[in-house]
Amino acid sequence: MKGALLSLAALGVFIPITAWCQPPTVIAIWGSLGYGPGEYSHPSGVAADPSGFIYVADMANRRVQVLTSGGTFVTQYGSVTTDTLSAPSKVALGGDGTVYVADGFACAISMWRDGAYQGWFGGCGSGPGMWVYSEGVAVGSNRVYVSDTFNHRIQVFTTAGDYMMQWPTADLCQGMAIDDSGHVYVAEYGGHIDVFTTDGTHLSTWGSPGSGPGHLNSPYDVALDAQGRVYVADAYNHRIEVFSRGGVYLTDWGGYGSGPGQFNQPRGVAVDASGRVYVADTWNDRIQVFGPVPTPSKPTTWGHLKALYR
Repeated sequence: MKGALLSLAALGVFIPITAWCQPPTVIAIWGSLGYGPGEYSHPSGVAADPSGFIYVADMANRRVQVLTSGGTFVTQYGSVTTDTLSAPSKVALGGDGTVYVADGFACAISMWRDGAYQGWFGGCGSGPGMWVYSEGVAVGSNRVYVSDTFNHRIQVFTTAGDYMMQWPTADLCQGMAIDDSGHVYVAEYGGHIDVFTTDGTHLSTWGSPGSGPGHLNSPYDVALDAQGRVYVADAYNHRIEVFSRGGVYLTDWGGYGSGPGQFNQPRGVAVDASGRVYVADTWNDRIQVFGPVPTPSKPTTWGHLKALYR
């Protein structure tokens, strides 16, 4: 009807266009199934230190491998012939160079510094300072945060391993990451990410079960880049998803398979200082390395719309 449609401008309405990121490109694939240096058996976690070294929780080989950012083997902690590690699931790096390894079946956090074993803390159980399997460890603000996976809680320790506090989670808690504001991002098995303060105050929940953009199916790990974007190893969707720190979906890549850029239950993800993304492609027994996720150009909006009729 002529003259019936009001101008959206008069209502002050804008229609925003979200500038989503583009997925990155594969730049390297490291390893294959095996027991030698640079080979893997179900790698489950990965971490990158500021000096450019990459740490891989080589779970079924009962060790952590240390490599250069180019994939050259440097050393390892533990082995199939020792009992130092049982089933390492995740790795976290302390500011003093200490390497903390979540050793799942042993219910322990093992500590290493300058390649030497420093001991462990934890134990199997439900009391304070004990847990039943751990699928996550993170370090921030001179504290060590441990995912007490099957007890549905996060426990907090000093960097020496002394128990401090705990808080509950809604589901099986897995990988964690801590941003520069002290927010703790926890991957929850049921299909979402929970965000807490470092004292356990719940801030937000985002993501939901499913396979579409922004949905999650058994997320196993989270990582952050220098821009604060959150990377999620969306294991059973066989992909990596990227969100803003507020939980807005930005991009994803992957899909089930064994080709370059495809995954079979990725359970670990890390981002180095240059933005390269390292993925523990668990059941393909390899590490995949991707270039930085491109930053979108300046977000744009449509301006005020004029009325179609007057």
